[in-house]
Amino acid sequence: MSTDAPESEDSIDEQVSRRDFVKAVGGLTALSAGGAGMTELDLDSLWKDDPQHYVGTDFGEYDAGDVIHTTCGQCNTFCPIKVRLDDGDTESGQYTSLVRKLAGNPYSFLNTQPYAQVPYASDPEAVATGNLEGTGDVDLDAWSLGGGRICLKGQAGIQTAFDSYRVRKPLKRVGDRGSDEWTTISWDQAIEEIVHGDEDGLGHRGLSDMWEYVPEDQVMADRETMDEEAFRQKYEDKLVDPEIPELGPKANQIVDVGGFRRFLIRARFFSGSLGTINSHHHAGVCGFSSVLGNVRSHGNQKKRQYSDIENTEYLLVWGTNPMVSNKGPTWLSPKISNALSDGMRMDVVDPRLSKTAEKAEKWVPVKPGADGALAMGMSRWIVENERYDEGYLTNPGQPAADADDETTYSDATHLVAVEDDPTATPKAKTATADALGVAGSRAVLDAATGEVADANDVDRAVLDVDTTIRGTAVKSVWTLYKERLYDHDLAEYAEMAGVDVDDIVEVAGEFTSHGKRAAIMQYRGPSMHTNGFYNTRAIATLQHLIGNYDWKGGQITPYAGYGTMGGRYQLGNVPDGRTPWGLPITRALHNAEDFEGTRLFPDDDDDPYPAQRPWFRLSPQHQVQEIYASAAEEYPYDINALFVRPYSENHVMAAAGGDQITEVLQDQDSIELLVAFDTVIGEMSKEADYILPEPTYLERWENFGTYPNKRLADDKISQPAVRVIQDPENENPRMSENVLIDILTELEDATGESMPGVGEGAILDANGEEWPLHDAEDFYLKMVANLGFQTKTLAPGDLDEVSGTINLPPGLDRDSFPYEEGPVPDADDEELEIFKSSHEKGLGDYFDYEAWKGKVKPEEWRKVVTVLNRGGRYEDPIPNYEEAFAKHGHDYDYAGRYNPSNAYVGEKMRYRLDGEVQFWNEIMPVGKSAYDGEPFDPLPDVRDVTHFNGDVLTPVVSDEEPDRPLHLINWKPRTQGMHRTMNSPWLRETRPENPVWINPDDADPRGIENGDDIEIDAGRTTVEATAMVTEGIRPGVVGTMWGWGRSDYGAVSQTIDGERGEAADDGYGHTPYEFDEPMREEAGYASGRDAGFAINHLAPLDAHTEDIGPTDQVGGSQAQYDTHVDITKLE
Repeated sequence: MSTDAPESEDSIDEQVSRRDFVKAVGGLTALSAGGAGMTELDLDSLWKDDPQHYVGTDFGEYDAGDVIHTTCGQCNTFCPIKVRLDDGDTESGQYTSLVRKLAGNPYSFLNTQPYAQVPYASDPEAVATGNLEGTGDVDLDAWSLGGGRICLKGQAGIQTAFDSYRVRKPLKRVGDRGSDEWTTISWDQAIEEIVHGDEDGLGHRGLSDMWEYVPEDQVMADRETMDEEAFRQKYEDKLVDPEIPELGPKANQIVDVGGFRRFLIRARFFSGSLGTINSHHHAGVCGFSSVLGNVRSHGNQKKRQYSDIENTEYLLVWGTNPMVSNKGPTWLSPKISNALSDGMRMDVVDPRLSKTAEKAEKWVPVKPGADGALAMGMSRWIVENERYDEGYLTNPGQPAADADDETTYSDATHLVAVEDDPTATPKAKTATADALGVAGSRAVLDAATGEVADANDVDRAVLDVDTTIRGTAVKSVWTLYKERLYDHDLAEYAEMAGVDVDDIVEVAGEFTSHGKRAAIMQYRGPSMHTNGFYNTRAIATLQHLIGNYDWKGGQITPYAGYGTMGGRYQLGNVPDGRTPWGLPITRALHNAEDFEGTRLFPDDDDDPYPAQRPWFRLSPQHQVQEIYASAAEEYPYDINALFVRPYSENHVMAAAGGDQITEVLQDQDSIELLVAFDTVIGEMSKEADYILPEPTYLERWENFGTYPNKRLADDKISQPAVRVIQDPENENPRMSENVLIDILTELEDATGESMPGVGEGAILDANGEEWPLHDAEDFYLKMVANLGFQTKTLAPGDLDEVSGTINLPPGLDRDSFPYEEGPVPDADDEELEIFKSSHEKGLGDYFDYEAWKGKVKPEEWRKVVTVLNRGGRYEDPIPNYEEAFAKHGHDYDYAGRYNPSNAYVGEKMRYRLDGEVQFWNEIMPVGKSAYDGEPFDPLPDVRDVTHFNGDVLTPVVSDEEPDRPLHLINWKPRTQGMHRTMNSPWLRETRPENPVWINPDDADPRGIENGDDIEIDAGRTTVEATAMVTEGIRPGVVGTMWGWGRSDYGAVSQTIDGERGEAADDGYGHTPYEFDEPMREEAGYASGRDAGFAINHLAPLDAHTEDIGPTDQVGGSQAQYDTHVDITKLE
C-alpha cells in the first residue's frame, strides 16, 4: 500500500467501482479518515498516519491514572468499556484529552468471554497495566486480561466523540423548518425563548403559556358535581379538551421522545415535574411485539428468550443474529462459539444465512412473517407424538411445582368455561373458577380424585379436559390449545412457513431430545410484523411444552442487577411529584370504545368502528411511530412542544415509512415548538426550532442494565471520560439533564408553580433528609452510592438445593453461609488519587473533585470511587472469588465448577423466572381491535400480516398474493451499531454501502449479476442500489442492512451564522492513500455519509392511515420486514 496521496478524489473513484465495493464487503482494512467539517474542530491529526505507521515499533506505556471505565453507546448492547486517555498535552486546547484507545472493561463478565473477569476488588493499577496475578503475562505471552473484548463498532466510538460535524453551540433556525440555516445563540437566549416564547421571531409560544397541570381526582370530582358550562370555563385552559377530560391536562401536549431510557430525564423531569404522560422511548420501532408476546406468555416478568448457553445441548436461534447483534458480539458470540466447540447443536430459523446461521447444524429459511406457522407446526408434532413433559404440564400451581423440583408451572390444566366463545371472554379462567365455586382464581380437575379443586390445593391435575361440571361446560387450557394446533395439519403448516414437513419434524424432534437442556433464543425477526405478537406467543409456548425454565442449559430470565434507584437515596421518588394521567398521544392502554360518542370515536350510525387510527389497549405507550401523524390529525391532540433526543432515536430513519414524518415535523400547526438535543445535525434535528448540543456517551452520565442473557448480576455506569468541545465559559456542550433543570427552574419562576424533582429538596435519602438537584452529578453520584452499598446473599438454604456433591469455593465451609456480597470495599488513598488523576486528565477544568465529593455523604465517597473506577458493579462468579482467582487465574469456569455459585444453585439458575407460564392469557380479550371491535385472542395463533383495515400485506394463512414478487427484509449490519454510527469512516470502510442480497434463482431471470446496479421498485418509490447475488438468502426474498441512506448527519451542508459548511457526501475523501494493484480489490474505501439507501423509506404505508407503516395492534411494533418489491437491472 502506498502512502502517497492521490492526485485527486476522482482518481480514487475511478479505481474503486461500485462492484468493487461489493467484492470488498468482507474486507476489514482500516484506513485513515479526515476531512473538513462545519465546526471549528481540527481533527485531521487524529486520523492521518505518518509514513512510519507500518514500522510497528511504537508503543505507549500508561497506568491507571490514564484510564476511565464507562459504558459504550455505539449500539444498545451497552458494553462496559475502558477508555485509555492521552498521556500528554492536547496541544490545540480544543478538547480536554484525546482518547488513545477504547477496550472492553476487564472487571465485567460481559467483556472477558471465554475467560473469567478480574475480581471486583482487584487493584485498578494492576488491572490497568495488565500486571494482576492470574491475568496473563504481557512480557511472556504478549497478552493479558488488562483489557476486555470490544467490537469494531465500539472502537469507532472515538470517531463518534471526535466528529468534526459536532454541534458546538445552541442553534436557532433561520427561515422555515428544514431550511438548513442556523444562527448560534447563547444558552440564556435558548432557555429564555423555550420557556417564554418567540412569537415575533419563530412564531411559537413558550412553555410558560403551554403548560398546565391539574390532578385527575380533582377533575373527575368536579365533572360529577359541576354543570357542563361551569366545568368548561374552569378547565378550558387546563385540560387538553374539557369536552373529553379523559385526555388529561395540557401538560400532555408537551411530548418527550428519546431512545435511551435516561431515567432522570423521563421519569423525573417529564413525568414527575411536568406531569406529562407523553415521555416515550424507542420500543415501537424496536422489538416491542416480541417483548409483549413474551410478557403475555408468562405470569412474572419475562421480556425476552435467552438460554444458559454454557450448559445448553440444543440451541434454536430464531429470527435473531447473536453472533452480530442482540446483546451482542463481545458477549454472546464467544459464548456460542465455545459452546459449539464443546458439542452444542445449534439450528437457526432465518430467511437469510446470517453469520449465526453459517455456524448452524441446520438453517431453516422460513418465509418472513410465517414464523408462527413454523412454531405451531412444531408444537402440533410435539403434541401428536407426546414429546412434551407431561409431569411439568400437570403441575397446576406453585405448591405442586415446588414438590416436583420445578420453579415454574403452566396453566395447561386450568379450566375454561366454553358455553360462550371463551376466546372473546375477558378473564375467562378467573370467571370459570368463580362459576365452579372454587375458592381460588384457578379451577382444575384433581387427577387423584377427579373432583374440581383450587389449582393450589392439587398435587397433580388432569391435562386433557372436555366435560361438564355442575352444569357448566368446561375444557382445559391444554384441550383448547390442542384444538388451536389442530386447525391445520403438518403439511399446511409447512406450506405456510415455506419449509418441508421433514424440517419441522427434525427441528421439533431435536428440540425435545435434550430434556431441560434445550432452549430458544428469539427476537426481532418473527416480531417486526403486524402478526409479530402472535408469532412470538407461538414460539414462547414451545418452551412451555418442555418446561425448561430456570434449569441449567434451559431458558433463563436473570433480570439480575443491584438496584440503583433506591437504597441510600430514593431516586425513583419525586417528593410531591406530579402523577401523569390521561390518554397518551399514541392511544395506548385504552380501548377506543372508552371514548365512544366523542370526536375520537363517534357513533352517529350506531357503529363507531372503525377508529380513525389504531389504539393499543394492551401495550405500553411507546408506539413512537404513531406520534407524528397523530399530532397532525389531532387524534387525539396536537403537540405544543416536542423535545427529541434523536442521537439515539431517529424516527425519520428508524420507522417504516419514516420519510413521511418529515412533513409533520415541518408543520408548526401540528408541532408548535420543536427542541432537539443532538450531537450532529440529523434528519430529525434539522427540522427543529432549536438544536441544543448533546454530549456523546463518552462525555455524559447514564445507567444501563444488561439484557437477561447472563448468569450474574451487574449494573453499568456511564460517566464522563472526556470533553471533546472545550468551552468552559459557556458550558458547551451541556448535558441535556442540566439544560432541562435550567428550563424547569425558569418555568417555575415564570409560572409561580413548583417544579418538583429539581432544585432544593428534590431528592430524599433513606432517612428522609432532603438533598438538592442542580446538576446531573447531584443525581448520578447518588445513584452510584446506591449501587455501592447494595448487598446480595447466598443463604444456607441454597446449599440444601444442591443435589450431589457440594463443592464450595476455597476458604469457605458450611459455616460461611449465609455469605453476603457487598457493600463494595472503600477505595484506599492510592485509589482515590488514581480516580482524581484520571478524571482531571480526561475532563480538565470540567472536573471538580471536591464538588463531586460533596454530592454524597462523607462515608459514601470512597465506595462511590470504587464503583466509578470500575465503571459499575459486576458480580463475581463465586463467593470468595479473589482467593480462588489467585489460585486458578483467568482460564477457569468458576461458576460451573463450584456448587453453589453466584450463577447456579444445584441444577437451577440462581436468578429465576418462577411462577406461571401461560398458554392462555386471559387478559387478552380485554383489548379490542380499534378497526372492528374484535377482542384479542388469548391463545397463540397463525395470522396474515395485514394493514389496520385487515387488507393482507403479507399472506401466511390466506391465498392472496403480494402486489410485488420479491419480499424485502433488512437486518442489523455487523459493522454498524445504529444509524448514529454512520459518521465513522472506520466503519464505512468495512461496508461502504448496503448492497441488496438476491438469490441466483431471482437474479438469473432478471439478468442480474453480482455487483450490478439495480433499481428497486417498492410501489410508492424507487431507489437505486447494488446487487449482491448469493445463495445465502431464501428465493423470493431479498434484503439489505439498515443504517445507510442518511440525508443528514453531516451528509448535507448546513449554513451556520451565514457560513456554508462542507457536506460529508460522495465527494468527501476519507483517505490519503492510493491502493497498489495487488490490494485494490481487497481494500475498503469509505464512501460519504449519504451512501446507500434508507431501507425504511421503501416500506409500505398503512392502507387505512396512509401516513406511516402498518403497526401490530396488539404488540405495538411496526411491520418493518414486509416490503414487497420488484428489482430490475440498470443498464
